[in-house]
Formats: sequence, structure tokens, C-alpha cells
Amino acid sequence: MTEVEFDNLVEVHGKDILRYCRITAGSTEGDELYQDTLLRLWEQHEKLDSEGNIKSYALSIAVRLWKNEKRKYARRRRLAPSFSYEEGVEHGDFTSLAAARGSKGRALSHRVLQRKS
Repeated sequence: MTEVEFDNLVEVHGKDILRYCRITAGSTEGDELYQDTLLRLWEQHEKLDSEGNIKSYALSIAVRLWKNEKRKYARRRRLAPSFSYEEGVEHGDFTSLAAARGSKGRALSHRVLQRKS
């Protein structure tokens, strides 16, 4: 696919891809997803066949990027749950709050800190 064909793809299908990204991810994150999708397409533009269904391929890229982002976010939440400053102050400190909530990563770091003391 040439640069001209890529520009034509963005002109013809860009609004549909953007709409899909915004429906999937919301307004702000949808714009980021759209940019990431087009960037991924641009990185592969020399390998793409302009005769194929590029719009469908672009949408599948958007879906994969969105799912990967959600998986990454969920994994981070499992490993290190976030606590507000108020919760930490109310409970006394963050490490004991994490241990009380059953956070494995935080509870482990709390035990390691206790051993060093």
C-alpha cells in the first residue's frame, strides 16, 4: 500500500474507525485508540494489500489494542491495587491497609519491611 492509498484509506474510512474507537473506549480514550490504530496500520502499510478489506483489518487492530489495554490495566490492579490518601491516613498507613484488604503484593512488601526493621 502506498502513502497515497493510505491517505485515501484514512479519508474514506477514518470517520468509521474513529466512531468505532469512541464507542468502544469512550471519547478521550477513543481518540487515543484511534491514533494507536492508525499508527499500527502505518507501520504495516508496506505489507498491506490495498485490494483487501483494510477497514476490517483496522477495526480488528483497534479491538486487539483495546483488549490488550484492558488486560494490562486489570493485571496492574490485581498486582498493586490503588488506595486513596484518605484511606491510608484513616487506616494509619498504606502497607497495613493493603495487608488488611488482602493485597498479596502489598502484604508481602509489608512483611519484608518488618523483617528488615
